[in-house]
Amino acid sequence: MISAGRGPSPSASNHAKLVKRCLGGESDAWDEFIETFANLIYSTILRFDLPDDEVEETFQSSVVAMYERLLTLRESGKLVSWIVGIASRQSINRIRSRTREKRALQKKAASDPSKPRLEGVPEDELEKLEDAQMVQEGLASLGEPCRRLLTYLFLDDPPKSYDEIASLEDVPRGSIGPNRQRCLEKMRKVFERRGWLV
Repeated sequence: MISAGRGPSPSASNHAKLVKRCLGGESDAWDEFIETFANLIYSTILRFDLPDDEVEETFQSSVVAMYERLLTLRESGKLVSWIVGIASRQSINRIRSRTREKRALQKKAASDPSKPRLEGVPEDELEKLEDAQMVQEGLASLGEPCRRLLTYLFLDDPPKSYDEIASLEDVPRGSIGPNRQRCLEKMRKVFERRGWLV
């Protein structure tokens, strides 16, 4: 296992020196790199609400990815954002991997003749039902007014216009677009936390 010690962060002026020492193969430079930025890496990963047993694995994969890609770092002044970007991508990859495994298990269970299933319902229809259930659970977790707004826009048949929503909610029409984006972002984060994004 890679050491995950924690230590004080160097000033930005020392980042270039630290990166140069790592690239130069100094024996203690990489340990110092990990010790310096462990808190940053962990705090980035924890934003994704991964299960406890996956946090350390994601830390390890993030550190390995940083080691392998250090040569791609063009500006040492952007080291912090580079680290956050890699740790974020590793966290998202972890969520996607878990989702793929979950879907594979669901398909295997659906094809098992010993398991009860909805008779006469095609596989694609079952997947649509599962997706609809995830959307409903996601909406319920958002709370109001996001739940109402996304329902108006995407689930009502036909969808309501901005003018109709403005009248129903007694809000300025110009506020609906920004609120829509904000609510969709909240929904995306809900799906990420629950491992539903593929």
